[in-house]
Amino acid sequence: MVDFWCQKWNLPLLLCLTGLLQWDLCSGQIQVQIQLGPLYRVKGYPISISCNVTGFTGPPTRDFQFILKKPNMELNIISTSDPEFAYGVFSGRTRNKEIYIQRLSGSSVLLWIKNLQENDAGDLLCVTLHTGGAYYGDYDDEAKLNVIADTLEASYSGSPSQSLSEGDPLQLECQVSSQTFQHTHLMVTWFLHGEEDENPRPIITLDKDLTVRPGAGFEDRYHAGLIGMDKVEDTTYRLKMPQVQQSDQGKFFCKATEWIQDPDRSWTQIAHKTTTACDVEIKRIGEIYILSFKSINTNFTCFFFFCFFLPVWSESDLAVVMAMKDAVTEGDALRVVCSVSGFKGPLSVSWQHKKDSGASFSDVISLTHEGVMKDVGSRYQSRNVQTFHSPAGNFTLELGASATSDSGEYKCIVSEWTVQSNGEMKKANTHSQQKAIIVNSVEMAWRADQRNYQLSIQAQPTDTHFTLMVPRASKQQEGQYQCQVDAYQKDEQKANIISNLLAVIVQKTGKYSYLFKK
Repeated sequence: MVDFWCQKWNLPLLLCLTGLLQWDLCSGQIQVQIQLGPLYRVKGYPISISCNVTGFTGPPTRDFQFILKKPNMELNIISTSDPEFAYGVFSGRTRNKEIYIQRLSGSSVLLWIKNLQENDAGDLLCVTLHTGGAYYGDYDDEAKLNVIADTLEASYSGSPSQSLSEGDPLQLECQVSSQTFQHTHLMVTWFLHGEEDENPRPIITLDKDLTVRPGAGFEDRYHAGLIGMDKVEDTTYRLKMPQVQQSDQGKFFCKATEWIQDPDRSWTQIAHKTTTACDVEIKRIGEIYILSFKSINTNFTCFFFFCFFLPVWSESDLAVVMAMKDAVTEGDALRVVCSVSGFKGPLSVSWQHKKDSGASFSDVISLTHEGVMKDVGSRYQSRNVQTFHSPAGNFTLELGASATSDSGEYKCIVSEWTVQSNGEMKKANTHSQQKAIIVNSVEMAWRADQRNYQLSIQAQPTDTHFTLMVPRASKQQEGQYQCQVDAYQKDEQKANIISNLLAVIVQKTGKYSYLFKK
């Protein structure tokens, strides 16, 4: 009886101890984590991919291996412990240090590929080696690596040299574009490489989030409106310097970098291009002269006069004219243009909209005299809305995929700015114009007699259902039916999809409907 009760109490105790042991092991299990994919990187550029391990015991330094998995094949790339680990296609690149592992700590590394090749695409596997004992945890992790083409382009097509005098204005433009299918952002920087500069100095940058940043040493002139950058339409980036200085002499060029946001929400630079340079010569003017007067007698006085110039602001003939289509079709881009003339200083614009005559105007978007888009209205936070300044002095408002609710009156408010004696910018002149526009709903076009057909549209969060109905079907409606969907972006057709053929036979008078899913 005593043995029975001992066995009865020993069994739960044994199970409890086993559970505690397993919990202790689980709390220290190995976990390998590679950089979250899928990753998109550009062919021909260097890349780095991180990998780390946690939850291990024993020596503080772990060994790592990287393996490329392709369909029906695994290719060894590199190992921290075995110099002969690489497969044939990677052995030469690892031997020449074109592929190497950078150790950040005993448990964290970076895989570097200096010149990414198209064949490097695949599932990248990071493995930490087992150091003995029981396996417990995940000893490997993988991420999808996609290698995409380099479509970034940057060019300067202006004069290769310019000769200016101190105080003259300077404007330079570069063209930057990318045809990458992935969603990427561009950053553009203008540089100056002066005669005494060891390295080129950044003048001003339009960052990937569309913010403008002056370079070191150019901050005061930027805030005084003496340095700026405009994005003109989609591809042109203009450097503006209303009054050049002697220190501005040198080579000006433009650099574009392309960025992509990875699944871990971090931004990674994937491509860059630099344009040819414009050699700018600045001639020195404005010497200081000393004029002296002496009396005829022996008691004379000497007078000193300093001559200098102050800019005098004269009233400009600022004029604003709006131009736009009276009507656009729902889904098309809505464009409004404000043509500005007679200005002498930097310009800014604010766009406003009201739906009907009884409503008040609300903000759409603004463009500062420094070329920064800001103050996007609450109705447009999730819309594709932008405004830009063209070389001819035109401001354009563009609303992508317009809706019928975008109908109404649009107002552009243009302000001219001047530099005060203390260097601060002051609004000198403001003009506005407004014009009405109608956004028409989508019209359906039919290739047959429409009188016996009806169409209903049901929009849902993930798709749209178009239903073709025949209230009084007859033998005339027999045949094959097909649905065609055309997708447009900025008035340009991007896709065309045709459904399968549906054969319809009318057996008796009745009401038939056919559902096509977009």
